[in-house]
Amino acid sequence: MNRTERGFTLIEVAIAVGILGIALTTLIGLQTAYADRYVYEKNLTRAALYAQYLMTMLELDPKLPDDGDTDQDLSAALDESGFFENNFRESSQTEKDELSRWKVVRHIEKISIDPIEDALRRIDMTVSWSDTPLDRFQLVYFVRGQAKVRAPG
Repeated sequence: MNRTERGFTLIEVAIAVGILGIALTTLIGLQTAYADRYVYEKNLTRAALYAQYLMTMLELDPKLPDDGDTDQDLSAALDESGFFENNFRESSQTEKDELSRWKVVRHIEKISIDPIEDALRRIDMTVSWSDTPLDRFQLVYFVRGQAKVRAPG
């Protein structure tokens, strides 16, 4: 019998199936990694936009915030700043519920530059969407305070 008439041997089929299995496993792993990366990048972008919005609202307030730390749900922080009342966007209860699982931490510190008291405020704002240390966005900002010049001597 001629070799071309016999077809594939069992070993050749097993090797082909093995190579196909390895290739498909690799492709599925890559697809999962891409999907995870997409979700991370989407959350990072959203966190950056929310942090910038909250920072802008702090800048627009004529009374600068006091020193100290605040830690609250992102939904509550956005609600206090009027984010959900703006007419340029439609918000849903689902979005508010999702953002209530996100956290925002603000650390505000007065910085005095001799002879000017209360010259600057440093504001560190961190928006996080899970307990994982990498799932966060941090924004550091300096805002000018009301300058009070100290009397010499």
